[in-house]
Amino acid sequence: MSAELKPEQVVQNLERRILSGELRAGERLPTEGELGAQLGVSRTVVRDAVRTLTTRRLVRVRHGFGMEVAAPSDLPIAHALADLLMRADVTVGDVLDAREALDRHLAPLAARNATEEDVSRMTDDFERFAAAAAAGDAAVAQDAHLEIHLGFVRAIHLPALDLMLKPMAEVILLSSVRPAPDPARWEVDSHRPLVEALRARDGGALGHAVDHHFSVLRGGAYDRFRAARFRELLDHREFALLRGLLTSRAAAAEASL
Repeated sequence: MSAELKPEQVVQNLERRILSGELRAGERLPTEGELGAQLGVSRTVVRDAVRTLTTRRLVRVRHGFGMEVAAPSDLPIAHALADLLMRADVTVGDVLDAREALDRHLAPLAARNATEEDVSRMTDDFERFAAAAAAGDAAVAQDAHLEIHLGFVRAIHLPALDLMLKPMAEVILLSSVRPAPDPARWEVDSHRPLVEALRARDGGALGHAVDHHFSVLRGGAYDRFRAARFRELLDHREFALLRGLLTSRAAAAEASL
């Protein structure tokens, strides 16, 4: 390779090798000096390229270990999507309406393609959600609630769609926070028909369950919440908890690879 290679060209070289699967998640990379020798560039050029790849979560640098290929993660995109909505002028109601439209169109596919494993998992998640809500365990309730809604997409069994919609996790969490600490605001009963309709593999019933679930969130108790700008959720008492939950989920997924 030419010694005139620039950091962005080194980025492209390593990026292609990582995205193509030539370099696998968890695979240890050569040192900066070794990479420089392989590519015919200085350590400074390699260091700049690695900094870019680290920011993009393609490479991870571990103290005392060195550089390795990072595990795939939807967390950066999840944060970016939530940040994009926060920087826009949309309301929480706008986000809930978008989620409703998406779920309504996905309902027939979920009902048609759901497996026994999907139904069993969503049932377990619902029961965990209901128990945590009753016990006042916000962290577990939020995690189980998220799994219910992500499970809805998983049941469709379109792998690319699953990957494309996973980054909505943070948007789902933030737009599902309780407007008040009242246990009733977990709205557990509005989730039950979703599980029952999926169990029955009834697309029409699942569509009605989606409509019912989001109609509950249009009730008077949610007027102020829906009218708030999405960016105002930055000040919500559970914001740090929710982002921490996503981070811990991402870490657990990475450890399982």
